Amino acid sequence: MFDLDNTLHNATPHIFPHISRAMTGYLQTHLGLDEHSANALRIQYWHRYGATLLGLIRHHPEIDPDHWVAVNNPFLVLWRCLTIVFWYQRYFWRHIAFHPHIPGMRPLTIHIVVAYLILYGIAFGLSVFGWWREVLALWIVPHILASALIIYFFAYLTHKPHEVHERYRDTNVFWVKGRILEPIVNWLYMFQNFHLIHHLFPRIPFYLYAR
Repeated sequence: MFDLDNTLHNATPHIFPHISRAMTGYLQTHLGLDEHSANALRIQYWHRYGATLLGLIRHHPEIDPDHWVAVNNPFLVLWRCLTIVFWYQRYFWRHIAFHPHIPGMRPLTIHIVVAYLILYGIAFGLSVFGWWREVLALWIVPHILASALIIYFFAYLTHKPHEVHERYRDTNVFWVKGRILEPIVNWLYMFQNFHLIHHLFPRIPFYLYAR
């Protein structure tokens, strides 16, 4: 547990320097800045928005991998939803993997690499022994289709029409009313039809959004 607001003790000389260094390194990597410029931008966003992350969300939405589906053409939406798995992979290897200045990223990357080696090793082995049709039909294609559905309902629709990228204005509420229909839709959608609540109050559990 981190006491960032100094409620229990003076956190300033302890955890904040580590957070500052990590965030500065993140800005260097993702925005292509030198250390001095990245640190100045971090401080600017921190003072202006209360958190560096909020400044990044507002001024640099392209660093969010879900921004890949921020388009309006229906055919382009379909294409980008179907290619979201490959986009996530590209984003991970370019912006996250093996960046030592981001706390915890190195062991996480190693864990993911090992998992991929095992999973895709199994798929490759099955394909070599003649089970490639089953691998394609029961593994690869369902993975791509399921990911497309998830990104459509939980990233595209919840942030439509993607005209702004400000935290409190780039999302929607889809309130389906009715004594029977409302709870069904809410639970099927995992309450993400109230996605605005997640942006306003991110610590509220999803099942309390409707309240």
